[in-house]
Amino acid sequence: MVSVQRRNMQGQVQACVAVFSSATREWKILPWVKIPIPLQPEDDGEEMLKFHAGMQANGFIYWKHMSQPYVLILNTATLKFSRVDLPLVLGEVESELFSLSHTKDGKLCMVAADVSDADTGTLVVWFWRADDDGIEKWMFEQAFPLDTFIDVTKGNARLRR
Repeated sequence: MVSVQRRNMQGQVQACVAVFSSATREWKILPWVKIPIPLQPEDDGEEMLKFHAGMQANGFIYWKHMSQPYVLILNTATLKFSRVDLPLVLGEVESELFSLSHTKDGKLCMVAADVSDADTGTLVVWFWRADDDGIEKWMFEQAFPLDTFIDVTKGNARLRR
């Protein structure tokens, strides 16, 4: 089990990771470290610490920020944090309609449901990969009508891996 605490220390966001071993039944508490969260001029100190519940996939834990278009990532093998910006269009997507994972070859991918059109809706797939200039970023892969997978007239859609 992994527990993460976050705090704002004089404008610097820090996190402390504690790992519980079921084998030894002991906690290992790591030192506080700075985490890569962009400070916004309008941040009141607490807003920068608000994340949706974490998603776990392939040795990583992902937290989507509630009001900014990025995801905080914890590599559970190295216990190091990183951050990945989201395409601006996905910054407002509810966490229930958004999921991060990895492809079979270990590449980061994301799926988001756009339900702004209640009649059809769209399932959008993105991959984290290099563009023609060699810069890694989210690249749009494909979109599918949601009604291919679910009856969108029933409401309450949630993405599940």
